[in-house]
Amino acid sequence: MSLAAVGAAGGIQALRGALGVHWLWMSWNLFLALVPLALALVLFRPSARHTIPWWAGVVLFVLFLPNAAYVLTDVVHLFADIRRVPSDLRVLGAYVPLYLAFFAVGFGAYVVCLDRVRDHLRAVRPGARTWPVELALQVLSAIGIYLGRVVRLNSWQVFTRPRSVLASVDWLLDVFPLAIVAGTTVVLVVLTFAARAVGRAAAEAAHHLAGRAGPGRRGLAT
Repeated sequence: MSLAAVGAAGGIQALRGALGVHWLWMSWNLFLALVPLALALVLFRPSARHTIPWWAGVVLFVLFLPNAAYVLTDVVHLFADIRRVPSDLRVLGAYVPLYLAFFAVGFGAYVVCLDRVRDHLRAVRPGARTWPVELALQVLSAIGIYLGRVVRLNSWQVFTRPRSVLASVDWLLDVFPLAIVAGTTVVLVVLTFAARAVGRAAAEAAHHLAGRAGPGRRGLAT
């Protein structure tokens, strides 16, 4: 067996080990991250009518949207893995790629949600500025991330434990929580711009490759 095959087998085994440790909470957090994406795909269609059920869906969307960006805070588990796993090679070859894929799916869903809101606003109100709405969603998401990571509240507790959620508002009136929320908002805005830039670059590269491959296929067909 070649060294490459041995290395690949070892990498797959290490990845399975990482998944065995983290698959439960990662799957749950990704499910929560995909809930707002599903809502966005349904709510923010060009033909959507702004009825009372639609606005109720928007409220749910806003409540669950922070879950998509929240996955980035799960980097704390990676730091714990780095301290726990004895092999740096296992960390770099299995744990880091696993977390990067986890972050990409979760935050990718977040960016797509914002894009759906922006495109819907442009469709229903051409020429209107969309950045205030997006910035408001970024701030609300930062607040939700703080409440989830620090206060340990969940989105659905707005309905199941409304008193606890209202009581947590006091946490946001201190300097430290406000600073955390402000810093998180900046991070979300920067990462959103970066994700969109990467997406545009990938789309342009794919379009360029398709353009180069197209004439060749037509030539072979003739």
